[in-house]
Amino acid sequence: MIKAKLATALTAIALFAAPGAALAQGQKDDTPPVAFGENAEKPDEDAAPAAVRTYAAINYDAAADPENIWVLDLSNGQRVKARLMADWAPGHVERIKTLTRAGFYDGVVFHRVIEGFMAQGGDPTGTGQGGSELPDLKAEFNPMPHVRGTLSMARAAEEDSANSQFFIVFYPRFSLDKKYTNFGRVIENMEAVDAIVRGEPPTTPTYIVQASIAADGKAPPPPPAAVAEDAPVTLDMLNAAAGKEGPSAARAFPLGARAMKVDLFDFDLPPERIALRPVRPRDAARMLVVRGGDAPFEDRGVRDLPQLLRAGDVLVFNDTRVIPAQLEGRRAGGEAKIG
Repeated sequence: MIKAKLATALTAIALFAAPGAALAQGQKDDTPPVAFGENAEKPDEDAAPAAVRTYAAINYDAAADPENIWVLDLSNGQRVKARLMADWAPGHVERIKTLTRAGFYDGVVFHRVIEGFMAQGGDPTGTGQGGSELPDLKAEFNPMPHVRGTLSMARAAEEDSANSQFFIVFYPRFSLDKKYTNFGRVIENMEAVDAIVRGEPPTTPTYIVQASIAADGKAPPPPPAAVAEDAPVTLDMLNAAAGKEGPSAARAFPLGARAMKVDLFDFDLPPERIALRPVRPRDAARMLVVRGGDAPFEDRGVRDLPQLLRAGDVLVFNDTRVIPAQLEGRRAGGEAKIG
């Protein structure tokens, strides 16, 4: 089941104001902020100097330490290799390895790609609001700079909210330092990252065909089959995708269409866990219902979904931003309701 997340994972564009001015305004005029003169606190000359934290340097040899080489085979036919830096962020690196070996990232799109900034992926829903079933991670902010090729973890407003989403930096963005967990660097074929399709979301997003750890020795997968952009969505396509889920099913359809089995959407989600994007005017959107028999096609509205959905059905959306997790789905008295 895809887990809906309350807050949209941020891709690191917010700057936080320093609190110093506010603190100063709340201080009494007759209270000096720092003791001075004879009242000043004297340094302890016998105290040992504080230890300086040093961080491991990046090894750009892709053949060295393959256990910490993240391999991304992209839908643009390119293979990217990145160095995972466990010394910088051990918890985040371990999470990336765990999800990678579970096949979590396979088929997942880069859903938010901003020219001159970064490419964000790692959300199986393709919306920026999803994540894995694993608990969120405790932040491991470090002073390593966000430069070209940096791998960093996306998060919501809460610092300890990173889960599975990550972003790759196109150009230096030092304002992100110590605010987002930097956990690695692309060390081979950054040009393939540059070729990721732009958009928020992209019309035809680039996706990860296969993610792996180099030590596991996985060969590059065959390139995805090209789909004619004017190919129609047929009943056979829908039937063929009925046993697939999420991004895997999406590739059965042209024009960036996405499919999701209805039983993957939890109508029992409490309102506070439903995605915050507004439903209207999407609740008035028209919808093509594909059936068998003498009347295979029927024009209906999104509001009709509760009467149409059955477990195992497939929903197909050409707009990747409109998926079941973004509808205000509830089940009351055993019946699904929208809105």
